[in-house]
Order: sequence, then structure tokens, then C-alpha cells
Amino acid sequence: MGRLERRIYSGVIRIMRRKLTITSITVATLAALVMGIADLAGREDLLCSASACLKVHSSSFSTAFALPVGFYAAAFLFLTLILYIKDKEEVALLLLYALVGIEAYLTFIQVFFIHSLCISCLIFFVLLIVSSVLATLERNPVFAGNPVFVGLLIFFVAHFVFFFPSINLKPTLTEESLYNTRVEIFASPSCSHCEEAIKDLREFCTRSHAQLVVRPVSISRSDVKESVQWVCRKLFRCPSHTAYKLAEKIVWENQEEVRKLNGGTLAVPVIVVRSNSTRELFRGWNEKVKESVQTALLPEQGIASAQASPAWSSGGLPTGQTGLTPPEQPNIFINQEEGQVCVSGTRSCLPDWRRQAGLPALSAVVGQGENSHERR
Repeated sequence: MGRLERRIYSGVIRIMRRKLTITSITVATLAALVMGIADLAGREDLLCSASACLKVHSSSFSTAFALPVGFYAAAFLFLTLILYIKDKEEVALLLLYALVGIEAYLTFIQVFFIHSLCISCLIFFVLLIVSSVLATLERNPVFAGNPVFVGLLIFFVAHFVFFFPSINLKPTLTEESLYNTRVEIFASPSCSHCEEAIKDLREFCTRSHAQLVVRPVSISRSDVKESVQWVCRKLFRCPSHTAYKLAEKIVWENQEEVRKLNGGTLAVPVIVVRSNSTRELFRGWNEKVKESVQTALLPEQGIASAQASPAWSSGGLPTGQTGLTPPEQPNIFINQEEGQVCVSGTRSCLPDWRRQAGLPALSAVVGQGENSHERR
């Protein structure tokens, strides 16, 4: 191959690589913009309906200064694209490297703090890496060793290694106890039955000298902020941005525990009575559950007709019924204002996932004989 042919070949390769770089940056820009719009509209399920994606996009890490981070990424990528088209490759590369470092940090947050990986975020991360590699090959590869680039990477690595909060907090709000009995209640601020249960349990625990543990959870997008602030008010004297994120992690851990106790369903209230090596589990809050819990804490009064069933049995999770008596058939009704599905027999509240996903509310299909669904 002659010199002229080599020059033509290298020129064609350079043009193709440049077009691929522009296409990659453009796709990444559009992806960031779409994610930002979806987060702002509260429709994260349009991008990814997996629970991990919804958890990440509904967290406080998805916003900065009251705007979704997708908008900031889209703005920087658009600026990068303009600079790259105008042959300002050095500045465009620095912006790409910075965005890769930021996205690497956010991915670290997902893995080690949120404990959930968002598929759409990972795809966006791959697009950034591909764009950076193509743009670097477009220039001299030696440019990758530029001190500014290395400094940016070291900054981001040092940030999440040395400044990332690495403390463990109890995922509970406790009241001091004198004896070994411990009562845990998983409750949501939007659940009126939970409020009633906490009030009654506080009275029972005071009389029996038991420890009352309140574990806030969020059963709908509308009460996420209130659940986190509930924890902040109890644990921190002066709630800050960092305190909010730590409290948010506590709420996530409580929700995972509720799902384990309910076989994958996020429903409250759930009450666990622990005494020495025994554990009793109650779901919902009605007169029968109330009597069973009171009997477990104050057996000498003999209010309930029998002891509540143990936490785990061959028949599955108990529902607050006594002995082996099968539970009564509950009546399901819709709380339109809160967007919840409530069960009158147990007075449990579950989120109406249809309404959150933009589908017809459950109240519109209950009369059509469709089976009820629960968020898992």
C-alpha cells in the first residue's frame, strides 16, 4: 500500500470514527434528557419498571438543587457535542472524562449505598465510556495521560473513598425499655391504621415495660419524603442533606424487612413481638389483632381468648388470628385520595401500583372480576 493509499485509508477511518463519536454523544445526550423528563414527571416506570430502577430514581441522589440530575448531564453533553463539532476536542474530552467520573461515583452509590442497580443508568454509563474512548482515539491517545484528566479521576475516586459516609445506624426509632420484651411496628405516615396501632402499642408497652420500636416505611411515592423526615426528626438534632440521605437508607432497609416478613409484599402495619428467644408476628390492625398483641404483652389480664400463633408456621405467615383458626375473608376497598388499596378485615394498606404506573386504578377494574395485584 502506497503512501497516498495509506493517507486515504487513515482519512476514511478518522471520518468514520468522528461520526461514531458524534452519534454516541448525541444518543447519550438524548438518554440523559429523557431520564430527566421522566424523573421530573414522576414517571420513572416509563424507562424501567424494575423495582431497583424505581428505587434509584425515587431517591434523593436522582436530584440536585431540586432538578433531576439527567438535565445537568444532558446540558453538559450538549455542550460537549458543540465543542467537539467545532474541533475543540481537548475541552470536549475533559468534559467527557468529568462526566464519566461523576457517573462512576453515582454507580458506586447505587452498589454500596442504595443496594440497587438501575438498568437505564448503567446503559447511560456505557454510552459515556464509549463516547470517551472514541473521542480519545480521535485525538492522540497520549492525551489520556494528561495531568488534568488524571487529576479529575483522582478527585472523584478520593471523593467517594474518603468522604462517602461509612457509618451504620440502627434502622429503628426506639423508646427505652426496662424488660426484655421488644415490640417492632413497621408503619407508614400515610396509613391511618398505623397511627392508631402506634398509639395503642405505646400504651401497651408502657404498662408492660416493653420496648417500642417504630420502623418507618414508604408504601407510595407520595409519602417517601414524609417517611424520611420522620426518621430525621428522631435521629438528628439539625437535619441536613447528609442526614436526609442516611435516613433514606434506613427507610429502604425497613421496606426490605417488611417484604421479607410479608413474602414479598409491601403492606403495613406489620407488628413483631420479640421476647427472649420467641417471636410473634401480626399483620394489620383490628380488634382481634389488638387483643392478641395485648395478650402477648399482658398475659395476666387474659383479654384474648387464646395466644397468637407463632411467627413462622407450616401454614405460612400468621395474620393476627388466634390458634389455627383460618382467617376471615377480608373485604377490599379503595382509598382514592391516598391511592391505596385497603383490606377491611385486617385494616392493612397497600399501594395501588396501577395508579402509580399510569394504568387504570384498581377501583376501575375490581367490578370487572379482575384479580387484585400487589407490588412485589
